[in-house]
Amino acid sequence: MPERLIITSRYRIKFHLSVRFAINTSISTLVFLSRFVKKQDIKRFGVCYLSVIPLWLKPDNHSYMVSQILFGEFVEVISIRSKHSIKVRCLYDQLTGYLDPKQIWFFTDEESLPLQDPHAVTMELSYPAFNKDLAVNLLLGSSLPRFDGISSWLIKEKFSYSGQAMHKPTELIPQDLFLKVLRRFLMSPQLEGGRTVFGLDSPAFVQLVFKIFHIHLPRYTMNQLDFGSPVFFARDSKIGDLVFCENKQGELDHVGIVIDRKKVIHVHGQVRIDKLDHHGIFNLDERRYTHKVRLIKRIENWLSTEELDQSIKPVKNEN
Repeated sequence: MPERLIITSRYRIKFHLSVRFAINTSISTLVFLSRFVKKQDIKRFGVCYLSVIPLWLKPDNHSYMVSQILFGEFVEVISIRSKHSIKVRCLYDQLTGYLDPKQIWFFTDEESLPLQDPHAVTMELSYPAFNKDLAVNLLLGSSLPRFDGISSWLIKEKFSYSGQAMHKPTELIPQDLFLKVLRRFLMSPQLEGGRTVFGLDSPAFVQLVFKIFHIHLPRYTMNQLDFGSPVFFARDSKIGDLVFCENKQGELDHVGIVIDRKKVIHVHGQVRIDKLDHHGIFNLDERRYTHKVRLIKRIENWLSTEELDQSIKPVKNEN
């Protein structure tokens, strides 16, 4: 046999062996994941079991992303568009949109007890939760239903989590703890419709920060304006106050959080800290006012002026 044909035959044999190995590996992977990604019927309620999933304005993934749903957050099914798209209502903030039913676990009315349980909320930027031999990375602000300090339950599935988490506080939150959480968002990129530290918009940033401390705020800026009492002068603002801004057309389009009388943390290209005064938000890099303040509002009776109290520090498993 000519030398060229021998070499060609060897490469063909190697190629076929590589293809067979790849196919076998893929089959093994699918079998491994089949237990986790269950075939299921669409029922009235569902819960997100992935790190984060998108919520679309229309029933296709080429639409505008209106928001994201984090691990442990529940939805109610409104209608079934197709086997690839259902319309849901997010039970945390009542926002509606479309998602892929393969990305949530469904359950019936009889199993809706977890909806009534107080959740803990994760405080790590990203930390794994383990379900048998699989791991899901939980992002900052994810929900932990039925969390006992070690394990959380989604329907009948147990997830072990040893990162920091915040139960519903029974006392006022220390300011320094609040500021520590705010700093964890710094440099997170701006992403319209995003709702994680890896990309978010200004109302999602505010909603997620307050969710960690078990204060429910709506998803959109114009709805967040309904919460709190007015602060009439910027010089009277305090840590935790909400700063609402308007565009040139007078439309409410931005919100940030006061971190002292002259500074605000907000999303502008990224989560950043800028100067605040009665004119608006002054961008320290661009050396100009980027946002005009319409109103400052204060949510009362949740934030303390005292230093971090060890009795209400975040829950952390020491094992």
